[in-house]
Amino acid sequence: MNPRAQAAAGSGPQPGLRARQDERSVTRAQMAEVDRIMVDELGITLVQMMENAGRALATLARTMLGGHVEGRRVVVAAGTGGNGGGAMVAARRLHGWGALPVVVTTGSAGLSRGAVRLQLRTLMSLGVPVLHVSAVPTLPRGELVIDGILGYGLDGPARGSAAQLIRWIGCGREAVLALDAPSGVDVDTGLAPGLAGLRGHHAHSCRRQARPAPAARSPARGGALRRRHRRSG
Repeated sequence: MNPRAQAAAGSGPQPGLRARQDERSVTRAQMAEVDRIMVDELGITLVQMMENAGRALATLARTMLGGHVEGRRVVVAAGTGGNGGGAMVAARRLHGWGALPVVVTTGSAGLSRGAVRLQLRTLMSLGVPVLHVSAVPTLPRGELVIDGILGYGLDGPARGSAAQLIRWIGCGREAVLALDAPSGVDVDTGLAPGLAGLRGHHAHSCRRQARPAPAARSPARGGALRRRHRRSG
């Protein structure tokens, strides 16, 4: 049972969600401190972090598609924060490799700010389709979904347009590649409050893993790539 299905059942952590002995993970507070150190003490900018994460994400997406992305349709679900910016970088790189990404955002393009707005404007200048979440009822499914809606900072249930896009992802059958953790999942508990009845899909994370945790894993930014496999039934 995946974290979202687990939340629907109201059960405790399942054995399949526990960190294996060879995996390391961090809490939400620890990951926030990692980000603070990178920005405040090491001088790494948000744009740099987005570029690094997006490059790793795009590379793994290409691997998941068998190493050949030309003409392959990828739906990129992007939130309004740093995860959304990283997902947009992945969309740009996949576009450069010949893929056919479609970016679906949870916010209005005109309201985007800072580094996210920069990434969005670059995509639009390249002609990459950028749609609002309100368009998802008519959006054709792709071969892969990149999940950059919400990150490790989620505290409480996903709401509004973010929850709508998460549900759209959960109703599909595509493989799902997630930056940080599957959107809607509380990284400290492994639960997804308010997101009942979603199928198990697999996600991948592009963060280095740190300290063992009993249920959820929030690997640190820019490190090893990890896979959570889809389960049938």
